[in-house]
Amino acid sequence: HYCNAGQEAVNRSRDHIQRVLPVLHRDGHVDHVAESLIFLRWTGEPAEEERKYLDWLRGLVAPDGGICFRLYPGCLPRWHTVSLMMQLQLEAGS
Repeated sequence: HYCNAGQEAVNRSRDHIQRVLPVLHRDGHVDHVAESLIFLRWTGEPAEEERKYLDWLRGLVAPDGGICFRLYPGCLPRWHTVSLMMQLQLEAGS
C-alpha cells in the first residue's frame, strides 16, 4: 500500500492478514496483532472484529505502560510493542 503496489496485491495482502489475524491472536502474538491492525487500517479497511482485538490489546497494558511482545510466563515489556500500541491508538482513535 505504501509502496504504491497495485490494488490486486494490496487486496491479496489484506486478505492474508485478515485470515491469519485470529491465529496470531489465539497464539498470543501481541506484536503481530498490533501490526496487523495498523496495516489493515493503512489500506483503508479496518480488521473484521477490530474492536475485539483492540480491547484485548488494551487489556494487556501493564500499570507502568509496558506491553509484552508475546504472551508467555514471565514475559518482559518491549519498547517495540509499546510503540505499536501508541501508533494503533493514533490510527484507531482513542
